[in-house]
Amino acid sequence: MKSEVCFVGIGNEFRSDDGVGLAVVRDLEQKYSERCPFYYFQEDTISILSLFELYSRIVIVDAVVTGEKPGTIHRLDLTDHIPDSVEMKFSGHILDIFDVLRMEKELYGSYPEIHFFGIEGINFHHGTEMNDDVKIAADRLTEKLGREYMGV
Repeated sequence: MKSEVCFVGIGNEFRSDDGVGLAVVRDLEQKYSERCPFYYFQEDTISILSLFELYSRIVIVDAVVTGEKPGTIHRLDLTDHIPDSVEMKFSGHILDIFDVLRMEKELYGSYPEIHFFGIEGINFHHGTEMNDDVKIAADRLTEKLGREYMGV
């Protein structure tokens, strides 16, 4: 039997804004560690496939680049379909999450309920300091996810 929900942070904490997905999920884990599992992936997003048979709902947080203002929060429900043409870049991943979902669907015909949250980044250079707007968005998203998925 599948567990209800897990959270996945994707990114590289040594590439500035690219670490925002990891930061959000780390903050959630600090607040709600006993409520559900939390996972972290660097560039190897294909490893997320191992979670698909364990959970009925997966919440993924990552940095994205769409050309919008840094700190913009994007939400995509990827449960029923994977967008054909999304103007969204994922920094530094071997495969982006859409590629991973397409692979899963082709191999197995389905995948669990996927809620994707992307925070618009601007600085993906070497370093650990995130842009101020990205940090503010990370805090806002942490609170939102706590309310929506943890009921607080």
